[in-house]
Amino acid sequence: MYKHGEETKFIPTYWRNDYAGIEQYSVTQGANGPEVNEQLQQQHAQFAMLWDSNLKHQGFVEAFQRQHKPPLTN
Repeated sequence: MYKHGEETKFIPTYWRNDYAGIEQYSVTQGANGPEVNEQLQQQHAQFAMLWDSNLKHQGFVEAFQRQHKPPLTN
């Protein structure tokens, strides 16, 4: 996650599939700081975009917004 102006950007760095028993880290802590597997990180980003799109199409964003409306004031 990082700030870009007023916007917060999230960068996926981890993927897990319990059914298949797979865990992937595309960013790890090396001796000289973070080490990025750029190809794997790109795969994580593509999967996250697809997942996000699917959730929007399934109505999860609207459901969340309905549940988190600010209370009405008198």
